[in-house]
Amino acid sequence: FGAKITPLLPERSQTTSRTLDVASVNAAFAQAQQLGRTRRDAQLEMAHLAAETLRTGGYAVIEAGTGIGKSQGYLIPAALSARATGRPVALSTYTRVLQAQLVERELPFVQHLLPDITYCQLQGRANYLSLSRLAEEVEDALTSAVLPAPRAWMLAALVRFAASSTHGNLDELGYTPQTFEDYLNADGSVLQVLASVRASRDDRPMQGVPDFYARARENAERADLVVVNHALLLHMSLDDSAEDAPFASSIICDEAHNLEDAATSVLEQRVEEQTLRRLLRAIYDSRTASGLVRECRRRLGLSSTDETLVAMIRAVDDAQAALDSLSTQLNRYVASQTVVARSDLQRYGVRVRLNSEALTAVGGPALKTAQISLGHSLNALRTALESLIESIQENGQSKQHGHNVQTERETRRVQRLRRFARSLSRDLKRLGDAYTQFWSFRNTSNYVRVVELGKLDESVSHETAKTSIVHAPVTLSAVPINVGPLLWDRMWSRLDTAICTSATLTVYGQGFDFFLSRIGLEEERIARATDTEPVEGHERASGHAKKLVTRELPPAFDYSRQALFVMPNDLPAPRDSDLKRNFPEAVADLLRRFIPFFGGKTLALFTANSRRDFVYERIADSLAERGYPVLRQGQGSVQRVIDDFRTHDERSLLGSRSLWEGVDVPGESLSYVFLEKLPYPSLGDPIEAARMSA
Repeated sequence: FGAKITPLLPERSQTTSRTLDVASVNAAFAQAQQLGRTRRDAQLEMAHLAAETLRTGGYAVIEAGTGIGKSQGYLIPAALSARATGRPVALSTYTRVLQAQLVERELPFVQHLLPDITYCQLQGRANYLSLSRLAEEVEDALTSAVLPAPRAWMLAALVRFAASSTHGNLDELGYTPQTFEDYLNADGSVLQVLASVRASRDDRPMQGVPDFYARARENAERADLVVVNHALLLHMSLDDSAEDAPFASSIICDEAHNLEDAATSVLEQRVEEQTLRRLLRAIYDSRTASGLVRECRRRLGLSSTDETLVAMIRAVDDAQAALDSLSTQLNRYVASQTVVARSDLQRYGVRVRLNSEALTAVGGPALKTAQISLGHSLNALRTALESLIESIQENGQSKQHGHNVQTERETRRVQRLRRFARSLSRDLKRLGDAYTQFWSFRNTSNYVRVVELGKLDESVSHETAKTSIVHAPVTLSAVPINVGPLLWDRMWSRLDTAICTSATLTVYGQGFDFFLSRIGLEEERIARATDTEPVEGHERASGHAKKLVTRELPPAFDYSRQALFVMPNDLPAPRDSDLKRNFPEAVADLLRRFIPFFGGKTLALFTANSRRDFVYERIADSLAERGYPVLRQGQGSVQRVIDDFRTHDERSLLGSRSLWEGVDVPGESLSYVFLEKLPYPSLGDPIEAARMSA
């Protein structure tokens, strides 16, 4: 395993005689032009502003539209800054698509210009395969009497991946951590293959086994430029439980218009019914008699009458019953607050706001009783789980010190079991803390509490759905309304330099004011935070406040001459029943005619995966027969699909979510963009409503 792991980067030089000035920026761009890059005045203007901000410190917010080449506009100054100061610069994006573009296309070019520059990519721990955990799983599987087919298949795929991957990033497989969990829970198997399944921060890899995440993190400490995403950047800055501290005091945020949403997600306290049910099944699944309890019986030889295991099963059963009761009460509450057609609930779910007054209104006492009961059950479950962890620890120690000395393999099995139990305990604590926070109704001025019903179970009959929606899974969310002040306190104020850029930061008539207020970078706030000490490596004088510079760069395109906007007037209105029946069929028919007429080269963007998939099923076969293959997001990793689209002009791509932004396909391959609907949030959404009324 790990034979091809990414090499360790050299230590970053802390001393340098290089300078970061206008001349060095101009020289780098002149060299880029000699290598075939087009000179763009707006790009050079952006680079000068970025370089000045990195040199003197402070904040810059730059709106750079499509075609300006903003990636190189900030990458080259960032590289020059790292080389001049010996300190790293973090490059943060919202989408993984743009991350891949920076790492695979843009940064290699920068390194060609400046050969002594180093760079790497860092993602959250859960994105990496743990080779030590995989080795244990393989060893366990080879000695198991029964090996379920899903587990065997997944292990085979991961072993092959582990032998060939350089960085262990599970994106290459097209899987996410949730995909693993959902797939393996189908038969009760538990596969601890993610590095996030560590028992504690002091866990160590197996001797002689490389660690993908540790290598990525160490390279991030050594590299000049480190590509991250907003979620990781904000998690390290905002989350008190984050195990890794920020590694750079200068950051550049691309796709900065998504910073508010990313920060909201990091700070959100969220409890999903389905996640809690999976956790309970991982401890003990009464349907299959699987989970941690079975593993303890099998590995430790504990009997079915063992007091600790009996208490554990009872605690799981009590939590299941309490969760069933609360789910029913919350479904009833949502039903009393809104009228939702079965078809709408089945497709979209529904979200409503919940406040403390709901506990005293009609049906409130029953809801309050149910939520208190589940809280007590979760506490009791944690207590039982901690007792079981102690029992596992004692059992392992007794075997080690007994007359029959435990083999190294048996020791690892007990360690694996203990790590699994501790992992479940941590997950349970996290969910329990979020649950307590939700029902405490503290900080109501800056948090909105939302009850969300997910998509309705397909098995629910029409007659049942007309009178009840109790089968819809529930999610509880305590969501911050305004993340700006916290972003300032926890991140912006602690940085030497921050540059935010995007194609969409200004609002007509307000300039940058709205964006700045939402992310906590208002000029008034910055002016109040006057520096009292100089910052090492910068030329800013002591006693001077950090400055904010905003710049709206001129567009690179003359859209009136270079683009054509077309809006069909013969499609059914995408609302109510038409959205569910006639509209997707009409979209499929339009694309079936449109794509061959223009020879492919089309990116079609959808606001719902269900409609994207519906259209794909309607057009893919017929267009492929005519020589115009259609790709769909979800067929393997996103980057592979984009690369396939980029290299074949006749191909078209149907995408959603992450493909709405960050996709760069120069040349003829992307000539036409088809927008099925505009992706605006509903004004009736409780979170949007709370933001507007705040």
